[in-house]
Amino acid sequence: MANDDLTLLLEGDRRSMFPGCNPRMITVSTDQTMRQWDVKTGDEKRCWWRHKAAILCLSVDWDTDMAVTGSGDHSLALWDVNDEVPDDKALQCFYRGHKDWVTSVDVDWDGRRILSGAADGEVRIWDFDAEESVATLSDHTGAVCSVAAEWDLMRAISVGQDQIVRSWDLETGRCISRLEGHTGAVWCCSLGPDGNKAVTGAFDRHLMVWDLRSKSCVRAMLQHGRQVVDLRVDWPTFQGMSCSADRSIILWDLEVAEPLQKFEKHPGSVWCMDVDWAGRRMVTGAGPGDNSLFVWDFRDGFVERQILGHEGSVWALAVDWEVAHKAFETAQGVGLQTEAAEEPPDSHVPSKEEQSGEESPEGKVALKGKRRKKWVKQKLRPWTPVGDHFAAAAQGTRRLPSDELTEHHQSLLFIDAFIVMPPAKECPPSACVMCPIDSTVSCLQPVPPDQFGEDLQQLGEGLHTLHGSVEAAAFDQLTERVSEVQALLGREMATLTRVEDQLEELRAEVAAPRPGMIEQQQDSLRVSRLLQQERARAAAARLRNLVSPPFKEIGSLHVAFTLWKLQSRRRVAFESSLAYRKKISERADLQAVVTAWRSMSRPSMDRMLDSELKDLPPT
Repeated sequence: MANDDLTLLLEGDRRSMFPGCNPRMITVSTDQTMRQWDVKTGDEKRCWWRHKAAILCLSVDWDTDMAVTGSGDHSLALWDVNDEVPDDKALQCFYRGHKDWVTSVDVDWDGRRILSGAADGEVRIWDFDAEESVATLSDHTGAVCSVAAEWDLMRAISVGQDQIVRSWDLETGRCISRLEGHTGAVWCCSLGPDGNKAVTGAFDRHLMVWDLRSKSCVRAMLQHGRQVVDLRVDWPTFQGMSCSADRSIILWDLEVAEPLQKFEKHPGSVWCMDVDWAGRRMVTGAGPGDNSLFVWDFRDGFVERQILGHEGSVWALAVDWEVAHKAFETAQGVGLQTEAAEEPPDSHVPSKEEQSGEESPEGKVALKGKRRKKWVKQKLRPWTPVGDHFAAAAQGTRRLPSDELTEHHQSLLFIDAFIVMPPAKECPPSACVMCPIDSTVSCLQPVPPDQFGEDLQQLGEGLHTLHGSVEAAAFDQLTERVSEVQALLGREMATLTRVEDQLEELRAEVAAPRPGMIEQQQDSLRVSRLLQQERARAAAARLRNLVSPPFKEIGSLHVAFTLWKLQSRRRVAFESSLAYRKKISERADLQAVVTAWRSMSRPSMDRMLDSELKDLPPT
């Protein structure tokens, strides 16, 4: 790992996922707008607002800068999203015919055809040059939620609220098969390039893999907590990515029907996604309340950027991943080539109308006659023998001595019993190699076996010496550390001894009799006598009150005492008064004790009188 990469890793930073390029992205939302973004910076570049209701589906061809949208206003729209086209002229035309929301589109850009599904239960085929649909496929008994087509095979599938997956022959408009298995409305689907497999996601939270030849479900997967609303499939590796209203995104191995990774960072339901399987990147859109776009590196679940701007849920999106691929492949030395069966990019292939001498419709020739460039990856070895072309390759390049090898060269070149030396005139051409990055030329000469053995022996001796030095240094450090620990332990033991001595002194001080303790006991006795005297006075006063009218007429002191006993409510405070007496008895000033006791409330006197009256004989 290079030093700069290690520094970025330690600092918690990471490189941009889009080096050397600024891919475009187009999104549509329930806020009735279609917007263009710079994925790398998150900046909004353009905004189109022509639909009269929420825009629910999108398809973009980045080669021709054309887009098709479907909306809740029952229409489809064809757009030219080229940067040179003004916003007020981007809308090319509307296609009207559906009687309810248009929920899904799949476009054949070469054949200039559109397959659409809508909430009216119809699947329609449109031609770019006709405002009316050229075919209507009616077999669904509920709203159509998603469609997918393989135009080369003229096969398509459609799913909807009737929980049935339908397979279509687009040439005849006939429904080939009806596949049942889902227990809820089917929201999304994907059709394999061979037309034999399909993957669907539904309101029942399941993903299902279908074999269209046997007309059966071969795999069913359940991991989401709510309905599956969108999915993408990488058919060569048979991996899938699904998003759900439960705010999660799951990467699947569809071959074994197992989840590989789960991503949960959106605060709202995730409604759409676009995945770059080659670069292991994706962009997801969510809402409501969230209305944001997340740019993910799904190798480790890192979110590089959150993009905000829509005022409603993001319902569909498309990213120009090819720009990022080209930038990466250019940095790796991959060239732009055309397929062998195609003409060079600059050559013009006439259309059928031109060959027959007829004039083609406006814009049709340009699209049909255009041969697209195809980027083909060429695997280049890090170092390539120059051979007989050494002189031509080395001309105008800097010969790099071994002591000037950069860290970049060392990371690319693996030296096994070879020495990197400056190219010499007498060296064979096959021994020379050239770096494809900076065109530097070096010479690889094999080391003689004898010299290699001596070098290996010297290396072994050096390692042995180094090992001994390291062991001695480690032992010295360990000894010093043990001495420090022993000294620290001795200090702690001394501190503990001092603490124990102080505790012994405190115990002795507590156990020894204090001179003032006897005096306090005598004071307590005097206080008790005074309290008894006060109790007697109170009892006499209470007796005088009892024998006074109206109790005197009753003629029974016992009855009077019983009535008094029933009416008293303050006897329970006597124990609290006793506790208070114990506290104030510790005072040295006896006069203050007596004064405080006399100022107490009456409950203590009532309790005292009660005890005195118990000894009276009944009348």
